[in-house]
Order: sequence, then structure tokens, then C-alpha cells
Amino acid sequence: MTRLKMPNRRDCITQRIVIDGKKIYLSVGFKDDLNLEVGEIFLTVQKTGAQERALYDEIARGASKRLQLGESLESVAEGWLGTKLKPCGIVSGDKDIRFCQGPLDWAGRHLLINFCSRTDLSTIKEA
Repeated sequence: MTRLKMPNRRDCITQRIVIDGKKIYLSVGFKDDLNLEVGEIFLTVQKTGAQERALYDEIARGASKRLQLGESLESVAEGWLGTKLKPCGIVSGDKDIRFCQGPLDWAGRHLLINFCSRTDLSTIKEA
């Protein structure tokens, strides 16, 4: 299986949220400019130690490689749902998600809601 080479210049979207006083940034890079197909993921959790930062970096790097090898974003993001890590709890800064079990749970939900039309995962219910 051949890994997709990402373009040198590509579009990216970054979402910032706060969980338990810690800022979390999720950045997604797109495979090309024509369609918004996610090809890479970066996850940064502020105010964490070096080991936690390395863990999140490796998880995001592995997810990016899986996407570039052809695995679907839905498959990658579903694997993060329910992952319990600190910080957890109330989410501020995301219009669809108000509570999560940790950064990976939030990131998985966010990716699925925004890029795979999985509105069933929103914790905000329309009246």
C-alpha cells in the first residue's frame, strides 16, 4: 500500500477549545484544495508534561499516516470515541460538544460531526 504524499502547501483548519482550564488545539490539514478531505491531524494540549505531549503527538501522527494510507476518517475518529484521559469534563469553545471524556474523545466527536456528518454525536440537542 502506498502512502499519499501531502502537498507542500495545503489548507488547514484549527479548532481551539478549553477543558478544565486547559487549552486544546485540533488542526486538520487537507489532502488537496478541491475537496476538504482530511489528510493529517495535529492535537495539542496545553499545560501538560512532556510525556503527555509526546503521547498526543504520536497518536495524531499515527492517525495521519493511517489517513494517508487510505483509511477513512470515520474509522480513525471512531477509535477515539470514549477514550478517558485528563482533562475531561465541560467543553467551552465548540458549538456542538459541551462535555467529553478527554481530548481524544472530543477530537473524535469533533471530526465525525464536522467532516463525516455524524450529528448524532453532538451533545447539544436542537429544540
